[in-house]
Amino acid sequence: LGSRHNDIFVLDENGNLTTKTNNAGGVLGGITSSRPVDFRVAFKPTATILPNGRYVGPPLKDGLSDYPKTKARLEFNFTENKPVLFVFGGSLGAKALNDAVKSNLLTLLKKYNVLHVTGKNGYDGKIKAVGYTEIPYLNDMSKGYSVADVVVSRCGSNSAFEIISLKK
Repeated sequence: LGSRHNDIFVLDENGNLTTKTNNAGGVLGGITSSRPVDFRVAFKPTATILPNGRYVGPPLKDGLSDYPKTKARLEFNFTENKPVLFVFGGSLGAKALNDAVKSNLLTLLKKYNVLHVTGKNGYDGKIKAVGYTEIPYLNDMSKGYSVADVVVSRCGSNSAFEIISLKK
């Protein structure tokens, strides 16, 4: 039976040691022979598994849109009747995004109130302007999402799906 798994060793066109056949396949599995391991996987379409279900992407946290917008506007000190631009770049921050917001802030404030979540590495708290709120971190993203009319973010897939699901 072992003879079925034997591969004859030969030199390839470049002089490298290899096997003439790949009969060992799963026995060696490419781990020790450095041969490519090919495998195929098939998944049933979601609709065939959950015929009455609705697939919309990854699971989202409950309550993302439950926070009252007027309450959030007051908490972030947005008194001017302008749309809110919500900018965030992750818990550590996104330097390029933070720099772009801060260097263009006067232009942005002509049209928007700006909620800027900088991440802990981007926060300095030095800019004080009407319509601009800078915080290092937002524990409850539903506050940011509820107050936002527009979202600009350097984010991962979960945040991206949250933004898409909320149509921001």
